[in-house]
Amino acid sequence: MTKKQVSIKRRSVSVYLPTNKMVDKWKRLAEKAGLSRSQYVQNIVEKYIKTEEAHRILSPLYKELDDIEREQKQLKKDALSQQEQIKILGSLTDEVEREQKQIDNDILDVSKQVIMLGSSNEGIDILSDIIDFLKERDVVEEQELLDIFCVDHGNTGSESVKVVNQLLEDMVNFNLIKRSNGEIIWV
Repeated sequence: MTKKQVSIKRRSVSVYLPTNKMVDKWKRLAEKAGLSRSQYVQNIVEKYIKTEEAHRILSPLYKELDDIEREQKQLKKDALSQQEQIKILGSLTDEVEREQKQIDNDILDVSKQVIMLGSSNEGIDILSDIIDFLKERDVVEEQELLDIFCVDHGNTGSESVKVVNQLLEDMVNFNLIKRSNGEIIWV
C-alpha cells in the first residue's frame, strides 16, 4: 500500500445505516446540497459538533443570564415593596404632623384660657412651667404640683387654685394629661 492509500484508509469511517430507506434519504439530501455522500455526512457531523461545542460554551452563560434575570425580578419586587413602605411612612409622617399641629393648637387654646383666667404674664408662666415640669417627671402627685407652684391648695376658692385647676382640666380635655387617684400623668 502506498502512503496515499494508507492515509485514505486511515481517514475513512464506515457508516452502516439501519435501513435502505435511510441510505436513499441521505443520498437525496446530499445530491440536493450538491455534495457527495461523504461530504454531506461530514458537514452534518461537523455542524452537530460545533452546535454541541457552542451549547457547552453558552450553557453557563444562559444559566448566568437566568440568574441575572431572576435577581432583576427580585430587585424590582424589593423596590416596589420599599416604595410602598415609603408611601406608608409618608402617610404616617403626615398624620404625626397633623397631630402635632393639633397639640400645638390645643396648647395655644389652653394658654388663651389661662390668660383669660389670670393676669397674662402669670398665666403664661404657670402654663409653661407646668408643662415643662410634667414633661420632665411624667407622673406627679397633684398635691406636689400645687405645692411647687405656691398655690394655696387649702383655699379651694382662691384665684390661683382656680387657675391651676382650670388649666389642668383643659389639659385633660386636650389629652395632654390624665388625672387618676390624685396623680397627674403626662400623656
